[in-house]
Amino acid sequence: MSGLTATTLTDWITLRRVGRLRVAMMHGAVVEDGHPVPAYMVASLVGLIREQHVTLGLPDEWGVRRVSLTARGRARFVELDRRHADG
Repeated sequence: MSGLTATTLTDWITLRRVGRLRVAMMHGAVVEDGHPVPAYMVASLVGLIREQHVTLGLPDEWGVRRVSLTARGRARFVELDRRHADG
């Protein structure tokens, strides 16, 4: 069993997926590899942006904004990853 609550587990999943550099905002939707992400991840992402754990890049020529981890987000992921591993 994970050592994370439902909220922190969701944040861990979101941070892990953002850290793989395949999450973006495209035409108002959050996508991973061009496919919509689950609603729980969108909600988590909103909170992580507000808490400055992730940031949105500038739009590219197609209006796609990459989502990336901040230094604070990387530290949060490491902490949650350790707690998840400790179960």
